Amino acid sequence: MKQAAVLKSRYQPASEALFSGRVTGSHDEIYQVTTDAGVIFTARKADGCLLRPEPGDVVLLWDGGSEGCYILSVLVKSGTESRVDFTGDATIRIDAGTLRIQAPDLVMDGEKTASLCAPEITVTAVKGNASFYAFSFLSKVCTAKMEKASAVIRTLDSTIDRITERVRNSFRWIENVEQVRAGRISYFIRERFSARAKHASLKADEDVTIDGKKIHLG
Repeated sequence: MKQAAVLKSRYQPASEALFSGRVTGSHDEIYQVTTDAGVIFTARKADGCLLRPEPGDVVLLWDGGSEGCYILSVLVKSGTESRVDFTGDATIRIDAGTLRIQAPDLVMDGEKTASLCAPEITVTAVKGNASFYAFSFLSKVCTAKMEKASAVIRTLDSTIDRITERVRNSFRWIENVEQVRAGRISYFIRERFSARAKHASLKADEDVTIDGKKIHLG
């Protein structure tokens, strides 16, 4: 019986306590917390405490004895900036409902990559800006409706199987050379066709046909 009593007293669980204190310093994820009584604790941030403690914040501290001290929650922020930290990979899952993030300014910053994947994605804004050093776009079907568009391109290379255009008016200014290589070219003009050049040359390996009610040369 004496031996049983000794074993019971030897394995009594360590006392646990909750305190509130103010963060007075931090180094390598170790925080120094000072209570109102002047007791100083060194603690780590608990995994459930998503908000990152900053110097001056009032926090809830758990003293687990041999388990160490952990900051369970940030009670009062000393500044206006809040930071949420996750250890390792993190997943936010909502089985039903909608996840809505509202803020005057929303910034998403991925140090390596950022991915957005969904069966349907909608982006709505009054004004948009996109800047890429290298950009790749892949789509099976693309539809674009624009009232006005302008583009400044230094070099453009395109490979297209077929182009069909319906244009009300078309104007082009080419400073140097325009060259077209085609198997056949056909022009169907309802009214007048006019071509003017300082020097003109028309060459054919076989036949040249000019047909009209009236032909004026010179």
